[in-house]
Amino acid sequence: MRADRSVYRAGERARLEAVVVDVDGKRITGRDVQVKLVRKETSRAAVQENGSWQYKYDTVDVEVGSCALVSADAPVNCELVVDKAGSYDIRALITDPKGHKSLSKHPFYVYGEDAVVWQQDQHRVDMVPDKRTYEPGDKATVLVRSPFDKARGLVVIAREGIVSHYPIEVKGGAATLEVPIDEAQIPNVRASVLLVRGRVDVPGAPPGQDLGRPAFAVGQVDLKIEATRKKIALEVLPEKQEVAPKDTLKLKIKAKDAAGAPQKAAVAVMVVDEGVLSLMGFQTPDPLAFFHHDRDPGVSLYDMRQFLLAKKDPEPPPSPAPAPEEAPTDGLLNGDTGLGMRGAGKGGGGAGYFGGAPAADKAMAMPAPTAPMAAVVEEHKEAEASNGPMKKAKRQVAQTATLDATAAMSQPISLRSLFATTAYFNAEVAIDASGEATVEIPMPENLTSFRVMAVAVDPDQADRFGSGEANVKVRKPIMLRPSLPRFANFGDKFEASVMVDNQTSEPQAILVGTRGSNVVISGEPTVGVEIPAGESREVRFPMAVDRVGTMRVQFAALSNGGRDATELALPVHYPATRQAFADYGVTDASIARTLKVPEDALPAFGGLELSMSSTALTGLEDAVDFLVGYRYECTEQLASRLLPIFVLGPVLEQFPIASVSDLAKRQALGAEGSRGCSRGRTGTAASATGTIRPAARRT
Repeated sequence: MRADRSVYRAGERARLEAVVVDVDGKRITGRDVQVKLVRKETSRAAVQENGSWQYKYDTVDVEVGSCALVSADAPVNCELVVDKAGSYDIRALITDPKGHKSLSKHPFYVYGEDAVVWQQDQHRVDMVPDKRTYEPGDKATVLVRSPFDKARGLVVIAREGIVSHYPIEVKGGAATLEVPIDEAQIPNVRASVLLVRGRVDVPGAPPGQDLGRPAFAVGQVDLKIEATRKKIALEVLPEKQEVAPKDTLKLKIKAKDAAGAPQKAAVAVMVVDEGVLSLMGFQTPDPLAFFHHDRDPGVSLYDMRQFLLAKKDPEPPPSPAPAPEEAPTDGLLNGDTGLGMRGAGKGGGGAGYFGGAPAADKAMAMPAPTAPMAAVVEEHKEAEASNGPMKKAKRQVAQTATLDATAAMSQPISLRSLFATTAYFNAEVAIDASGEATVEIPMPENLTSFRVMAVAVDPDQADRFGSGEANVKVRKPIMLRPSLPRFANFGDKFEASVMVDNQTSEPQAILVGTRGSNVVISGEPTVGVEIPAGESREVRFPMAVDRVGTMRVQFAALSNGGRDATELALPVHYPATRQAFADYGVTDASIARTLKVPEDALPAFGGLELSMSSTALTGLEDAVDFLVGYRYECTEQLASRLLPIFVLGPVLEQFPIASVSDLAKRQALGAEGSRGCSRGRTGTAASATGTIRPAARRT
């Protein structure tokens, strides 16, 4: 159920549209719908509750109109006249064949000359726009629901500063604003109202309770403006929805403006693995929403009336002063003539914390401060013959599907090894005045879904943006999807799992095999499986690590319907931390050293290395090479790199070390570093006292 607006003027007709649907959202026809128009009449009175005085509201529902509808495939409608200002509900009631009732409500508001009491906070102005969103050129009607029967105030229209402002007068508790909507205000503009009311008499308020003292109320509402005029409609049209590995994907991109005409655009195109994007929760970028986000009004409303004190009744005349001999000894600090510690009464109140006559402590009802507006993978059991001999596997699959070895072997096969998460990125695709561009994308060999994302900007009007996306799958009739560990340690044993997919329309007998380098396959290297059309099966191969380094494993599948092969590599690490030992000394005669091999050392790793030199500088080669090849060039690091090389200059001439033993190389390195340090200096420098003086330049 919906109405054409949420705010009406008294005397207008409210138009209602309704449909009847079941729990699945399917429309039901021929069902009777009883529609009632209900006005909420609210009254208020001052009452005392929990020791404080406040307003109590009572609301009564009054039926002021009705109509009967019969549901159809299209929305059915009726019109109801709203004759008085106030809050309304349209209530639609239906009854199903079993007697179950269903009720829907749609609230709206009416303004006019009648006085209205709204059930709301006394310090808040409720503002109700007549629409959820607006288009540039519209005129928004905003209902101002005032907590005061009569009030004056200020209207401020703001968007990153004041757009306009003007006075307003409220009578009968309601008023309306007319706000012109401009394209420059996309995506929002804020309307704010500050109302003030002078002192009034409140019926039922007891003496001493200043419930009608001067008060204020504020309210604000953001008017949302559609950014459709700023949107570039971008279509991403792949030539095919499925491509083979290494095929070229032809992509057409079309751009249109808000009116549907061809649009020039500068486009960035990305093709990324959908699985990775899903793990990240990544959505295609929407530059329109990013750049045309809600703007702050840049204006705040404040009012000092919240600090007004309540009016107090006249105090009774003071009692006669005591005789001099009866006067309290601390009269200079308290009493009628002394200054007490409280801020009420004569001269500070004469009722401090050190004695004296206490002053009357009247309750004050202070206005409250304004509140801000505010690939599931199904695990299969391992087939009993998964590790059996190849002949046995062939006999098993031959029961319902046969493998024509001659036809299968005649098919071309290539090893898939080109895997890429980001298959393509181009930030400079240009769409000309025709509104179209074509891109050719070489696809990788991942057997997965890729999301093609395009993000556009108008090169002539930089506030217009758009985006679009499409999905493309890289597929083969028979596909292998291996699942290996990310790494292995020397001595590890594991089962290499591979999912075999039959994407053909018929069941297939498939021969699956594996081989590799730096790997020991402990079972049969080939397995036969039968896979129904459109289904998958898992095949496992027991494996063990051969040596430290890189393990490469290949899988292949062969069938009448197609073939596939792929290769994966994983690192094999040392199983423990590598430890090194060294012995240094100086001698001028023959010496002997005894070396004891650690008992737990792995026999396949480690060794003995001997190096001898006539100088203790032999071990500095790595350190000097690190300094020379250091790639960061901020001033501090340049200086730290050059200083030790210059200090070692005389030593390097006598004992050649690394690449800077040559004097010419050291001088070239020093000149380059000095120029880098000079470039990093500014023309002035600040002293500790904050004064500025020219900086000395030294090289």
